[in-house]
Amino acid sequence: MTSAPRKGAAKSVYGNPFLTALMRLIVSAFIATPFLLGGAYGFTIGDFPVWASFVILLVGVALIVVGFYMSLTGIVPSPPLIPGENQLIMRHPTMKPAYARIFLSIPFFLAALYLASY
Repeated sequence: MTSAPRKGAAKSVYGNPFLTALMRLIVSAFIATPFLLGGAYGFTIGDFPVWASFVILLVGVALIVVGFYMSLTGIVPSPPLIPGENQLIMRHPTMKPAYARIFLSIPFFLAALYLASY
């Protein structure tokens, strides 16, 4: 499986490690946001114990920290080539299956929350 060479704006976006790290950080922030909102809600309005709010908030912060760490360390630069050498094949590991599983699981989580309210 080979990837097509990128040209124009796609080359500048995908070749920039800062933008790649930012895109990965946005995904981890998207995943951690419900925990952060739930913890903040528990401290301000919620009628459940403060320790539970603290634990939920701590999980959200841990997800952000781990996501930030993984976004910084997960970007591997291309290996240096010696003069006269050309890169013929570039493989790009993708997270699309993982993101698809996350989005497909959202209805099940919503159904569980609905059933838990009864």
